[in-house]
Amino acid sequence: MKKTNLITAILGIGLITYYLTSCNSCNRRDIAYELVEVDSTGIDASFRARDNQPLVLAKGPVWETWKKLHKACMENAFFRNPTYLGLSNTVDLGSVYSKSGDVLEWDFNKLFSDQDRKKVINFGQPQPCTYTEQLKVDFQSFLATELPSTGVEGELSAAIRNNKDISVKIDNWQIDNLVKRELKMLLDSSTNPRVMQFKKDLLEKKMIMVSQAARINGFSSIIKLETDMSASLEAKLKEGIVKNIGNTQAKIKFEYSTSKEIKVTTQGSFVVFVDFIRAKRVND
Repeated sequence: MKKTNLITAILGIGLITYYLTSCNSCNRRDIAYELVEVDSTGIDASFRARDNQPLVLAKGPVWETWKKLHKACMENAFFRNPTYLGLSNTVDLGSVYSKSGDVLEWDFNKLFSDQDRKKVINFGQPQPCTYTEQLKVDFQSFLATELPSTGVEGELSAAIRNNKDISVKIDNWQIDNLVKRELKMLLDSSTNPRVMQFKKDLLEKKMIMVSQAARINGFSSIIKLETDMSASLEAKLKEGIVKNIGNTQAKIKFEYSTSKEIKVTTQGSFVVFVDFIRAKRVND
């Protein structure tokens, strides 16, 4: 038993020595680097989010509508180089991906303590928005929500497809971001072998990190129908129909307004656009 413990201790010391040695050059104060924005067009379309969920980068009509809503509400607060995630993805602030964006390399939440994360992450103040947009794309695709084709919910799906008019609105939003100065100080001062390796990977492998997220806290819509809804659909909507928004934790609720109008609201928050940064050596 003592021999086994001795071997384990030696291996542990060797592993720590390896980390410290391999990362030593990255933690030297004389290596000058900065954290810079990444152009979203440089990210590979094969990007995969957590749990291997596909990240949708196609700049189609759904992307255009969401971007228009974001820019109208957030104005100058919106990112210069936004990357569209689609609503079916969960990408955390601080998550680090390979240069091409196809592999999650480091989980920020597991790497740093709660105390350190509080120094680095800034949660923005919720802001209201009154801008309304007339939807020109498929509603279910727009909110990454699926309704069955049969039963009362099938009637709801058909009514939405054959709508007369759909208006959509971001009710409440906020910008969450990493404080780059605090993050750099944390990276430069840490003696934690894993953090040192993390910094080494950022510099040498040119990995990208989620630095900002535009969070939607509230979203609403009014769906106007061509004809009166059925009595069964009316009864179901008066109870409320709740569905998932993609693979996020947010929900969408359909409710009765009038015989020709459906009210839609969301429960929980979700992210559609993020911004990335990377570590760049000065004079590179």
